[in-house]
Amino acid sequence: MEGDRRRAAREDPRWPVAVGQAGSAVVSLARGRRVEIIVLGRTVDARGGDLAPYFRGRMTPSGRPPPRTQRTVEDEIMTLLAATAAVRHDEGDTTGSTPEADYQAAVELAREYSGTLEEAETFVGYLEEQTAGLLADERRWECVETFAELLVERGAIDGREARFVFQRVVFGSSREASDLWR
Repeated sequence: MEGDRRRAAREDPRWPVAVGQAGSAVVSLARGRRVEIIVLGRTVDARGGDLAPYFRGRMTPSGRPPPRTQRTVEDEIMTLLAATAAVRHDEGDTTGSTPEADYQAAVELAREYSGTLEEAETFVGYLEEQTAGLLADERRWECVETFAELLVERGAIDGREARFVFQRVVFGSSREASDLWR
């Protein structure tokens, strides 16, 4: 039964966006950050009309922003890169590149902690590899697919449910990782 639900979700045209949003949420949660809500919605114009078959998603970290440290900048960059990494992983593409806008945003964030553009680009490349590796973990990838399926079915996942599902899928129970969100 569950295989049928996932198969139906994968056939939905919103699946790639759902996977991208799910990947960003999983990376954020794996790095110990809170997630407030994960939303999948259609892009509409000012009059409420559809803008082609393109869809947007949104993953909102919750709580007050942490102080700007190298760790928080790394978290932001990896969360930014995770959407593309998740879609590439889902499609079996290991050679693709991050879209230019996301890549430039990541480089600008990296420049906060590096001196030159070359150093920032090298750092972003390193974080792209780390992000892909984090998502390649079997349990984390199962969580990405579970989130994506839920997004296609319901359109949104609240932060409490996201943390519960993450803990359940990645750690096997909601108790083993509860100290991550104290």
